[in-house]
Amino acid sequence: MNESAIEYLSARQYVYLVMQRLFGTDPALDVIEAVETDVLEAALAVLLDGSQAEGGLEGAPQRLVERLASLQEDRNENALGRLQSEYARCFLGPASLPAPPFESVYVDRRRILMTETTLKVRRTYQASGFEPTLCGRVPDDHVALELNFLAVLARNACECVQAGDEASCIEYLKTSRKFLDDHLGLWAGRFAQAMREKSGSAFYADLASCLERCIAADQAGLAHVLGVR
Repeated sequence: MNESAIEYLSARQYVYLVMQRLFGTDPALDVIEAVETDVLEAALAVLLDGSQAEGGLEGAPQRLVERLASLQEDRNENALGRLQSEYARCFLGPASLPAPPFESVYVDRRRILMTETTLKVRRTYQASGFEPTLCGRVPDDHVALELNFLAVLARNACECVQAGDEASCIEYLKTSRKFLDDHLGLWAGRFAQAMREKSGSAFYADLASCLERCIAADQAGLAHVLGVR
């Protein structure tokens, strides 16, 4: 693989890791400070190549980076407390969630949890020997678990390239592309739209919008690297 392809693989690994943590973890200070905002900004610029403004990112991805950097710099307990409240309201309840972060809600007609869609996602994980970090605590088709799966596949692909095993790297990328096409890529846009319209949280609306753009860009990027349409 050439240098630009390797840079792309590294970028997508970091972006999926950060998004998995932000969607799946209470935003305590240690979680926020673990994000290297300069690395995230650079990774997003690589992943979103062709959809960024001249001279840097634009829109939700740039706002997300700026919000994270501001939280890290200010270390404001009130701001963090508000973000934690937003996270609980958007992803934990106990009231009904404004934009449920589950694939089945967006792709199944009945809009309920734990459907055949959820089981298909579980079987995909099992076929790859993957056990989600939140296994047993939330349904398998939660956005954070699907991102966790993609982050692990991305890490494995990078490790294979570093070891000189390009054939195995390609297999991980093929699995990633199929998962995006069959699962997360089918509902990320509708989830982001629901977050923008119903969540009332600027931070998580931007995070979901950033996810939407990254998924679309990664689908195109993987098709390019794999030489398929």
